[in-house]
Amino acid sequence: MVKIISSFNSSIPSVRKVKNWLQTDPHHIWHGRDRLVVFFILAGDEAATAFIPLEEVDFSEQDEGLRMILESTHHEEMEKRNYYQQVYFKLNAHLDALDDLNIQLTSTSKDEDLDYYNQIVESIHEQHEKLMNFINDVFVWRDRKDMGAYLGEIPSVEISEEE
Repeated sequence: MVKIISSFNSSIPSVRKVKNWLQTDPHHIWHGRDRLVVFFILAGDEAATAFIPLEEVDFSEQDEGLRMILESTHHEEMEKRNYYQQVYFKLNAHLDALDDLNIQLTSTSKDEDLDYYNQIVESIHEQHEKLMNFINDVFVWRDRKDMGAYLGEIPSVEISEEE
């Protein structure tokens, strides 16, 4: 089980701050709230419902034309939520890899093994480039100040991560 959101005990970082970290600071350690803001900056507020289960509805009692429209709309919503879930997991995989390298860098002394230290720094920059390529391939950068407005409204949800 993956706990998507547990609670917000401290402030949520600003969209501008997170966007700046994302674009210019490959050495930033990505905490849970930061990751959510990244996701909402990139995916937009419509992704806020991605992890809230979609209620199964029986459309059999509806008129044929209306039933087809309702089933189609319901199916599209399920596909959209599944897409956003997969994007969230892939985004987090990139952020996890970047965090692992940054943690490794903090435990490495530049004075003791300069070559190894430089190798980790290079790996961090490569991973950051992969992250940026993923973002540029999947998302549209958003500058609106209201991105992530629903962050405080999403209930805690547990889901299982499928490989």
